[in-house]
Amino acid sequence: MGVAYAARHIFIVDFRYVSRMREGKLEELGQPSQLQTVEDPESPSSPRSIPTSVSTSSTCRLEAIAPRELLLQIISCFFDFVYPNIPCIHKPSFMKDLEERREEHDSVFFAQVMSLIATTLAQTPGPCIPLEGDALRSLAKRCYETSRSIVSISYDPPTTMHIVLRYFDATYVYRLGNDSATRHAAFGEAIQIGYTLRFHKEEYCKDLGVIDGQIRRRIFWVIYGADQSNAIENAWPINLRLEDCTVDFPAAVDDEYITEQGILTQPPHQTPIVSGLIYLSRMFALQGELLARIRIDERSPPKDRFAVARLEEVEAIHEKIMNVMNTAPDSLRLQDERYSPTLNRFANIGDSAYQLLDEYFADPGLMNSNAFDVKKADLLVTQQRVRFVVEEYHGRLTLALNGHLDPVVQKQKRELVMEDLLRILHGVPIQAIAANGPAICHKIRYVASALLPELDSQSENQTKTQQYLFEFLNVLTEIEKQFSVIYQC
Repeated sequence: MGVAYAARHIFIVDFRYVSRMREGKLEELGQPSQLQTVEDPESPSSPRSIPTSVSTSSTCRLEAIAPRELLLQIISCFFDFVYPNIPCIHKPSFMKDLEERREEHDSVFFAQVMSLIATTLAQTPGPCIPLEGDALRSLAKRCYETSRSIVSISYDPPTTMHIVLRYFDATYVYRLGNDSATRHAAFGEAIQIGYTLRFHKEEYCKDLGVIDGQIRRRIFWVIYGADQSNAIENAWPINLRLEDCTVDFPAAVDDEYITEQGILTQPPHQTPIVSGLIYLSRMFALQGELLARIRIDERSPPKDRFAVARLEEVEAIHEKIMNVMNTAPDSLRLQDERYSPTLNRFANIGDSAYQLLDEYFADPGLMNSNAFDVKKADLLVTQQRVRFVVEEYHGRLTLALNGHLDPVVQKQKRELVMEDLLRILHGVPIQAIAANGPAICHKIRYVASALLPELDSQSENQTKTQQYLFEFLNVLTEIEKQFSVIYQC
């Protein structure tokens, strides 16, 4: 009986790739198992009248939707604003396919382009898009519905493109401000198509072409992270569990070094943007380990020595979360602020952010943040959210084990989380936070809403901390306004 009880409470995942993630051997996970050296790939090159409707029987031509030049501008916005967080399009081959008008004879590719445009319009700050108001909403809706009219008929034979476009559809519907069954159905379809293609199994990825294999690994880890977010925010079941998955991380190389003939070596000192996805996935993998334990403990709370063992496991996960960015490239990390005053540097954080936002939204081209800043903001905020979840569960376990919590220690922990969150918001360019849009705003609020009520207003420092964080929460509202134009679809 003791052994059975222990088996229920000591959760172990022993896959090769999971152990490498725990050991932080990112260089193994971020490179393909068999690199093929090839010659340099070819370098790809890369009035707003819009028709009022498109018949489902129309030919698959971009011009049937809107002027081609306008749609190509929006696709360019995808690579600037959406791609850093959803790098599930191989840019060189995608742009070459557009140049050769592949969409006119491949309806699934056309549907993917339509879904990509719809989600780009929903995930790009309004001032950065060459459309406004009703024209923007109308085009986004038309592209989404055109894609649905094509792929809703049949998913056979399923392809990686089907997974990607349905994930795009899910993010588009979510950005409408409606966390509806339609959004969750699209997300669920993306997962189920992935299951059909065994996208969670590494051996099936190895049998694919080089480009398709890398994109399939990328979309798996993007969906894995979204699934983890749904599980923690909505207390939903986890669809993708580590013990069921063996797929490796994608290669840590930029798109231009991935060809159908093989994968070229990434030049030294040139950080690939996909490394952001790899580090983010490591965080979510650790969160997945924690959530699996939490769900087990909800069914059968650990007691005595099993509770002590669980507490040690949670402490180990916490240490890994805190250290997960230690090996990250400089372009994904904050500058060292050890010599800055603890709180004074956050003074006027709200006013400063408002001013920079006004300048950015007035002329986005003047303050365009790079892709690494966009990904850095998402990475570091996500790290704080996962950290908060770990520390919150650690407190619950400690309370169950000891019957009480040290209020001083708990207060210090929460203050540290809040100060680290402020440090990130202060250290990342505000335009990079704005480029992440409502998604990052939601993550920040998730942590802040739990932290702020716990502050002791009698302490001057804590009152300042609370004030600074409140100021920045008001800035988030301003950011969300720039995306609200899509909500009226």
